[in-house]
This record gives sequence, C-alpha cells and structure tokens, in this order.
Amino acid sequence: MSIVERQNEPRQIERLAAQRQQYAVVKNILGAQIFLGTVVAVGLAFLGLALPEFKGYIALWTFTVLLVDLSWLTPMQKQLRNRAAQIQENFDCDVLALPWHELKAGKKPDPEIVHELAEKYKKWAHKMPPLPNWYPVCVQSLP
Repeated sequence: MSIVERQNEPRQIERLAAQRQQYAVVKNILGAQIFLGTVVAVGLAFLGLALPEFKGYIALWTFTVLLVDLSWLTPMQKQLRNRAAQIQENFDCDVLALPWHELKAGKKPDPEIVHELAEKYKKWAHKMPPLPNWYPVCVQSLP
C-alpha cells in the first residue's frame, strides 16, 4: 500500500482530526492567556488610575492571574501541545512506515483519547479544510 493510500485510511484521518482538535484547544488556551495578560491587564491599569482605592484588589487580581498562568495554563498548554505532536508523529510513522522512537517521541497516544478528540473535531470540521490527502500525490513516487 502506498503513502497516498495509507494516509486516507479511516484510522489516519481520525488521527489528523484528533491532532487538529488538540491544537485548537491549545489555541484557545493561548487566546485566554493573551486576553488575561493584555486586555484585562490594561483595563485594570486604567481602573487603578480611575479608582486608586482599588489598587490593592487590582494587585491581588493581577498576582492571582499570574500564578494561574504560570502554574496551570502554561503547563496544560505544553502538555496538550505535546499530545498533539505525538498524535501527528503516530500518523507520520504509520503512513511513512517509520518506526516509533519512544525515547524521542514518548509513549504512543492512547487510541481512546485519539478517538475522543476526533469525535469532538467532527462538530466543527465543516469549517476547516478537508483532512484527506495530507501529503500531496507526488509523494507516491518517492521510495
């Protein structure tokens, strides 16, 4: 079976869908971080100028947001980004008939998680480019 055929197997399409869903979650977390770090921070700065008696509460809120970002949002984003990369690596290894290197890539992603993510992706897949033919047809001529 060729790369072009293998990449369009249902299992591989499911992996691509799961990877896309996982990266979408990562983007949402990044959006929340940007919103909290810029829009909310600027708004609170102006609020502190307008209402100096609330500066203590504003400082507490800012410190809390910083702690949540550093202790929860950033590590979660990194973990989810790594999972998405592992799902993509699993796709590439199967489609390109390459061995899985656990030392470099970690454990293979659980099929249950891949399936769950792919099912979530189906809800908004119509807004995205299609998943089949991830690699162009010209790769068929490669050894």
